Amino acid sequence: MFLRREIRKLPLSFHRHKPTRHRASSWLLHCLHVLLFPCLSQPIISAISMTRPMDCEFEQASSSVTVHELSVGASPAVENNDSGNSVANPTDSSCRRKRQTVAQRRLLLKNHPWISSKPGDFSSKSVRCRGCDKIIVLDKRWEWYTTAWDKHVFRCVPIRKYYFEQGMDMPFESLVRTH
Repeated sequence: MFLRREIRKLPLSFHRHKPTRHRASSWLLHCLHVLLFPCLSQPIISAISMTRPMDCEFEQASSSVTVHELSVGASPAVENNDSGNSVANPTDSSCRRKRQTVAQRRLLLKNHPWISSKPGDFSSKSVRCRGCDKIIVLDKRWEWYTTAWDKHVFRCVPIRKYYFEQGMDMPFESLVRTH
C-alpha cells in the first residue's frame, strides 16, 4: 500500500514506462531506487550548465562546469569567451598535438638505438629491430610512420631484458610517444 502511494507521487516521466512482464521487476527496482535515493535520481548537471543548486554534495560545482569537463576531470573554462560555450576550442595551438614532418619521423627512426641502419633493414615502410631481429612493418599509408615501432619497442622482450639486466629504466621515448 505504501509503495503504491509513493509510486503515484513519482514524476510523470517514470509513469511513461509501462511495465511489461519481463521488465516489471527492473522498473520496480528503479522506482524503489528513486524513492530511497532521491538525491541520486535528480540530474547532477544539465547538458549546458548548472541552473539550480542541488541537494547533494554537488553544490560546490561551479556554474560553468559542463558534463564533459566533469567526466574528464578538466578544470572549468573561463566564462568570458565569445562563443558562449565553456569547452576549450580544439583549434587552439595548446590543445592540438604537434604533427611531425616526414623528415622528422625519418630522423627519429634513424637515430633510434634499437633500429638497424643497414641498407636492407631500414626503409620508409619497415625497419629491423636489433633486439629480436624482427622486421617491423610501419604503416603503409604514410612514410616513416612510427606508431608500429613505438608499440614494438615497449613490448620487445630482448630490449626489456637488456634494460632490466642493466638495472636501468626503459627510456621515456620507448614507453610513451612524445610526438
